[in-house]
Amino acid sequence: MCPQAPNKDSEMVYLLQANSLAGRTDVGGKALSLIKLLKAGLEVPDGFILSTRFFSSWFDQLFASDEWQSFLKAQDDNLDVICAQLKNVASNFTFNREQHENLQQHAYFLSASKQFAVRSSSPDEDGETMSFAGAYASYLGVTPEGLERAIKQVFCSCLDARIVSYKRQQGIATDTPSIAVIVQEQVAAEKAGVGFSLNPLNNDYDEVVINANWGLGSTVVDGLVDSDYFIVRADLHKVIEKKLGCKESSASIDPQEGYVEKVHPLNNEFCLTEAELITLSDTIKHIEAYFHKPVDVEWAFKQDELFILQARPITTYFQLPENIVDKPGSARRLYFDVTLSVQGLMEPVSPMGTSIYERIVPQFKNEVMGNKRVSSIERSIYSFGNGKVYLHVINMAKFMGGKERVAAFVGQADGLVKQSIDSLNFDDFYQSKLRTPLMRIAILSKFYRRIIQLIRGLKKPKFARERWNQKWTEFELKVNKIDQTSATPLQYSDEVFKQACQFICRETLNLFFGSKIALAKIHKLFPNPNVETLVLLKKLDKSLPGNVTVEMGHDLYKLHEFLSKDQARDVKTLHRHIDEKSISAEFLDHWTAFLVKYGHRCEREIDAAAPRYREDPTPLLQQLVDYVQQDAYLRSPLENFHTSQQERNDAFLSLSSQLEGKALRRFEKLYRVVEWLGGLREGHKFVMVYAFDRIRQYLLARAKLLRNEGRINHEEDIFFLTLEQLEQGLANSQLDLHKLVTQGRKNHTKHGQCKNVFSLIDSRGRFHRPPPTPIKAGEIQARPLSSGRAVGPVKVLSHPEEKPVYPGEILVARSTNPAWTLLFVNAAGIVLEIGGPIQHGALVAREYGKPCVSDVVNATSIFQDGDIVQIDGDTGIISRIDANERLEDSATSAEKVAETEPA
Repeated sequence: MCPQAPNKDSEMVYLLQANSLAGRTDVGGKALSLIKLLKAGLEVPDGFILSTRFFSSWFDQLFASDEWQSFLKAQDDNLDVICAQLKNVASNFTFNREQHENLQQHAYFLSASKQFAVRSSSPDEDGETMSFAGAYASYLGVTPEGLERAIKQVFCSCLDARIVSYKRQQGIATDTPSIAVIVQEQVAAEKAGVGFSLNPLNNDYDEVVINANWGLGSTVVDGLVDSDYFIVRADLHKVIEKKLGCKESSASIDPQEGYVEKVHPLNNEFCLTEAELITLSDTIKHIEAYFHKPVDVEWAFKQDELFILQARPITTYFQLPENIVDKPGSARRLYFDVTLSVQGLMEPVSPMGTSIYERIVPQFKNEVMGNKRVSSIERSIYSFGNGKVYLHVINMAKFMGGKERVAAFVGQADGLVKQSIDSLNFDDFYQSKLRTPLMRIAILSKFYRRIIQLIRGLKKPKFARERWNQKWTEFELKVNKIDQTSATPLQYSDEVFKQACQFICRETLNLFFGSKIALAKIHKLFPNPNVETLVLLKKLDKSLPGNVTVEMGHDLYKLHEFLSKDQARDVKTLHRHIDEKSISAEFLDHWTAFLVKYGHRCEREIDAAAPRYREDPTPLLQQLVDYVQQDAYLRSPLENFHTSQQERNDAFLSLSSQLEGKALRRFEKLYRVVEWLGGLREGHKFVMVYAFDRIRQYLLARAKLLRNEGRINHEEDIFFLTLEQLEQGLANSQLDLHKLVTQGRKNHTKHGQCKNVFSLIDSRGRFHRPPPTPIKAGEIQARPLSSGRAVGPVKVLSHPEEKPVYPGEILVARSTNPAWTLLFVNAAGIVLEIGGPIQHGALVAREYGKPCVSDVVNATSIFQDGDIVQIDGDTGIISRIDANERLEDSATSAEKVAETEPA
């Protein structure tokens, strides 16, 4: 690819002061930020910018070199060597006459200072989604004699392997490097550091976090010392936390020696006063308001004057939807992120998926309360935004009758959130104005119509389940009829989800609710259970028939029996055999039937933007390959399921022996309800995913037309629009859909930047995590979700296709959804960061008889692949085990696992 030439109309050098002509491509992100700070009236050290055009001749020489051609072909494994060769070529470049004259002319302008700060300013740096913080080079205390050398070193840093690798990871082109360089007066700072306009640890928008040291800020920015740490509540103008750092050394500029580091004589004292902290906090918040986004600021004090050296957007904070953010200083509302805890989605749903959600909930509200009207935030229990669904915790507490009840309710999905809620004082938050009596009346007026179906399920569970199967067929037919209409996107979405909501509320949830009532009544038949009885009671809802997610795993496992190792050597080979039909007819028939039944499912299946298994079966094929290649060591999920079923039946018989007469007959009747209807726990999700898939297919059909007309570039672009935008675009051929797609994609990327999120958050962005709990040495207290005990090596995954899980390994993940089900077959046990008893991981673990625990903070960080641990699904205890110890009770040793891994 031919690199893009810089703008020929741009200048070679720009002054920082009041230069409105420079753009990002001319001067880079850092310099552009400094220009804006000067316009905002802030004190910024004077200087100039060597623009991207200044270095165009050097890039011309670089692109003509043999080393550049090698770089264009470089793979990740040899990137360090190739980039080092490129930097070596660049280090021999010399300033031509035009470069030298421009530099000398402007360096003379600053010659009185005699020393400079030379900083990079790439067009890629300091953006909203990527900062490249610390990746490019900067040099302080540069003398006039060393200026050209420092500039050349900063230029060479744009060819560093770290930067190239980061660009590749972020999907940025690496064949068009570009850089500008800032030359500024060196501020002889007496104290300096960095400040964040929000707290990066807890995401609190009102807390300004400041790190500081005596002298220059380089020791703080580069993490060379334990600096002073301060938190200021900006809305209260109050320092709320301070921690004295060791400040092992400080940096300064010596007139003769230049940049030097030494121990400051006041290193055992705080380097900032209360007044300076408030001034600095106010300035940082002023910059945030000016840029309209949270910022990371480098600053310095010299003789009581505050200088701003740099300001860039914070790219990893969590951005709340605007509709649920309150003003600084106001009483905060408390929200529970349903998308994360219940659905296990770390990333936000697509813009299209979000707009679909916004139309689903009114449908459910109409089914539950007979009212589609969207309530104000004060009188609602849910909100949407930025690809997330939130419950209003304080309003929920008022509706349900107190903090304890809402904590127990939320705890079914996320035990860590329950711990957090238990530790909070609700009086510190915005007080609810929910009209609970009217809501309860509305719900009861609808619920009484469902009682007949509920009673039918309790009295004749087998008949009720057969009726559900019949209603499923009717539901499919109703949706098929909608396809035959000329419905607009909004009409189609509303009608499909109207049918889905009716089916779920009138059939699926009613029957599943009946199974939970029956299980609760069973527990009451054993009023004072001992430990043994409690264990038996836990087994009554294990491996229940009719769970569609578990059945999907079983059906996929059966498919591998029709394959040979040669046919399933790898995914590409297996895919080719299926496409060419050069495989057994039995497999092809079963494969087709599998996709008909489960093809609408996938990872992130509650987002219409996610490709379905029938569109991209790669995850399924990978699991089949793993099954076939590991067949000698594979633990059959069918055998696991049948064993677990037998345990359930044995538990039923043992409990039956403790009862007699009327109590025994009641127990037997209630158990049949659990057995026939408990498997519907995944039924409502299955129905919703089916509806999402139908809408996806409808949208893709419209996307194909729009792509053919040139109005979008790719069919998948349609999911970066909203339903409303799509409807407008179909009605108005002049609407610029390309622009809307670009904006939707940008917003979606920005909303997914923060990875360290938590499900309980308030209206000023603060994550309310649970208080730390003391643990024994070598042990971690987790929440038990599925009974049993397992010992084995850890396998940490961030997504289900990342790497295989081999027999006997302990799967560690943030959370799981149905796309992870196939990995549970080999896993000896499961450790989750989040998830309650009704979350996917717990359900499938119980079905397969695997121990499972959750609520392990940062589990995916504190465990590494190969760590040997023991998990106890009854107590929730995780114990680290020395790899040299004998792994008692382990079904497969670490050595045997290693034998199954491909060389």
